[in-house]
Amino acid sequence: MFDTSFAAIYKIGDCSLSLSKAKKPVTGIDDRIDVYWEVDDIDAAFRTLIEKGATSLTPVTQVLNIRIAKVVDPFGNVIGLTGDVEPDTNRTVENKPSETAMSVAFCRALFAKDNRDEIKGADYLAEIFLTDEAKKLLQDEKSQRWAVQNLITSPLYGYLIARTSYIDSVFIRACNTDIKR
Repeated sequence: MFDTSFAAIYKIGDCSLSLSKAKKPVTGIDDRIDVYWEVDDIDAAFRTLIEKGATSLTPVTQVLNIRIAKVVDPFGNVIGLTGDVEPDTNRTVENKPSETAMSVAFCRALFAKDNRDEIKGADYLAEIFLTDEAKKLLQDEKSQRWAVQNLITSPLYGYLIARTSYIDSVFIRACNTDIKR
C-alpha cells in the first residue's frame, strides 16, 4: 500500500502490516519490535493476558486516538494491544477539538522539531494549535524523545512521518499544477 525509506505498509486481507526501519540492532526488551493486535475490548484482553502469566510492560493508556497496552509473555515476547477509545458524547467541535486533530497537530509540530534533515517537517505553524501541556513536550530533544517513546512509539512515529511526508508531497504537487479543473 505504501513504501518509503521510513516505513512500508502492506494490506493483508482486512488487516495491514506496518514495518518501520530500526535505528540500531535490538539489544534489550525495550528495543524489540512491537506487534500490536487490535482487539474489541482492550481492558478484557489485557486482564486475560495477565491472568495467563504475562507481565505488564505498559498498562492500558490512550495514545493519540487509540488505546494501547503492552505485556511480556512468559517467553519474553512483547505483545501490544490496541483498541478504540470510548466515544465522548460531550465532545463536539464547538467545545473541544477532536483527539485526532490534536494528535495530527502534535505529530506535525514534533516532525518540525526533528533534528534530522531527512525527517524534519516543514509545518512550523502546527505548534500554535497545541495545548500548553503538549507544547512542553516539544521544548527540548529529551522531551521530544520521551514523547516518541511513551506516547507514540518509534514504529508509529516512523509511520506517521512517512504518511505526513506523502500527504504533504501530494498537496504541494497539486498546488504546483493546474488545479482549476
